[in-house]
Amino acid sequence: MLGQPSFFEKRTEEYKQQVLELNDSEIEEMKLGLKNALLDGIESTEDWKEMCTKGRANDMGGGHNMFDKNVKMIGAIVVCPRTQKIVSRACEERRTQEQSQILAGREDLILLNPLCSPIILALQGVSRKQRLAALDHGMVSDSFKSGQVGLLYEI
Repeated sequence: MLGQPSFFEKRTEEYKQQVLELNDSEIEEMKLGLKNALLDGIESTEDWKEMCTKGRANDMGGGHNMFDKNVKMIGAIVVCPRTQKIVSRACEERRTQEQSQILAGREDLILLNPLCSPIILALQGVSRKQRLAALDHGMVSDSFKSGQVGLLYEI
């Protein structure tokens, strides 16, 4: 069996290291993902500064600003492994949640919740899109029956 690694070759550290190495396209995909995550962080930081300067944070602090407008936010995105398209961005989900909370008169919830990290927000964005896709396709559709992964790729 020429070309196929033997049972013993697969057990060597050199072989294990070769299997873990990324190829050039995987490295480029990672670079693009990191760039998009950084852009998400920049956008989130701008949103934060705008919120602090418009006084929304001041109102919650009893007349004084309890939030630092110079905070740098980190970004988070979820990328579809099949298409390499961005499925969810933390800043978009934060805006969506802020809007629904403003309508409910409770805009402070997202600001005061320590669990509203960029990673959690990006994952919540995926969940929101999956639920919407399920509603669009109906519960008896093949897409819904194939599970969340099937819905994710159709978003």
